[in-house]
Amino acid sequence: MNDEQRNQEAAEKVSRLRLKLSQAFQTNSKRITPSYN
Repeated sequence: MNDEQRNQEAAEKVSRLRLKLSQAFQTNSKRITPSYN
């Protein structure tokens, strides 16, 4: 396994984590401030 493959896997993991985080944040903010919708 070379560095490029490792970097690509790391980037994919990070983007999946960011997606999960942003989705969780959106649902949390909706729950906290329903008046904004």
